[in-house]
Amino acid sequence: MSQQTWFQRMGFQGAGFQRVGFRRCSAQALTAAGLVLALCGTVLPAHADTPKADAPATAAPVSDPAAKQALMDAAAAVRAITSMSFKAKEATELGSIKTRGEVSVKLSRSAAGVVSYRLEGFYEAPAFPRRQVVGAVLEGKTVQWLQVEDESGTKEGKQVALYTGKTLYERPLGAPESGVSRVTLPNNTFKEVFLNTDPFRQEIDAVSLSMEKPQTINGEECLVIKAVLNRGNIERLVYISAIDKLPRRYVRLNYASGSRLGGQTLDFSDLSMEKEFKLADVKLAAPAGYRTDTKTVADYPSMTPPPVVPNPPQLEPVPSKRTPAVPAMTPEQEEEMKRQHERDEEEKKNPSKEPSKSPSKEPSKEPKK
Repeated sequence: MSQQTWFQRMGFQGAGFQRVGFRRCSAQALTAAGLVLALCGTVLPAHADTPKADAPATAAPVSDPAAKQALMDAAAAVRAITSMSFKAKEATELGSIKTRGEVSVKLSRSAAGVVSYRLEGFYEAPAFPRRQVVGAVLEGKTVQWLQVEDESGTKEGKQVALYTGKTLYERPLGAPESGVSRVTLPNNTFKEVFLNTDPFRQEIDAVSLSMEKPQTINGEECLVIKAVLNRGNIERLVYISAIDKLPRRYVRLNYASGSRLGGQTLDFSDLSMEKEFKLADVKLAAPAGYRTDTKTVADYPSMTPPPVVPNPPQLEPVPSKRTPAVPAMTPEQEEEMKRQHERDEEEKKNPSKEPSKSPSKEPSKEPKK
């Protein structure tokens, strides 16, 4: 579908929507901002083009069908990606706390939908000085990174050597090491959009959804969709390219009592799906002069599941030495026992009398004449 046609279907007309050449996409690195967002429970703004409104609109919620359709088209375009390179740029602001990062990414998605990616760039935050990173996450299981220089740190109150320079480290995803975090933190710059299995679901389901004035992002005309969530305390702005329907900017803003708490802006540029990346294309290889240091889940007791204990063999039942239970009596036997009890009581009261005899069941015989 042409850019002009798509914009017309979204409800926009005019010569301002002229086709621009296909540009390659980029995403912005989030790094330590991910920690800030996770700890504060809020998402933060920081970009020259971020909207400057102090509070979200208080008008009655309206869900624009055209805005919803544009988001659904963008979500379908993201899910259809099997291989892509792009750049990600992130800026986050929460009061005096500011973080930013930039990474270049190569992403590959297998037929089963498992994503692997390589990223190169930097991130910085108050608690994390600016640091260059070259790393990869493979099939959601393994993290790799190149350690250029020796690195020390504090462990159990003592200064110790953490990593050795000129080393390719390989660790299981989730391993309790700072090296793993320096690779997984920057992916916050793009995971909300390009690693999400159900992209833009919150925005699509938002009660208030509207089409804003189109803007040009990195030379491309983009639709701008605004979603208001959580009773007006959260705003999301999604800038969608008219050429490939993929996002070029993603903004998250948080408010409390009408005042902005902070926000985050992710920019994506230099998107390209011209080359097909396989796992081998994103996996890091040790450069000349580098050694390799590899650990698996088995090297981390906290990650190692307990051993599986096989079921014990089934033993033959041992015969019980107890007296077997007496079977229940029939009604006839109970009646006979009752009569016998009555006879026994009568004999105790009249010991001189001959014991009464129970009536014979044999037929009586006539005396002989």
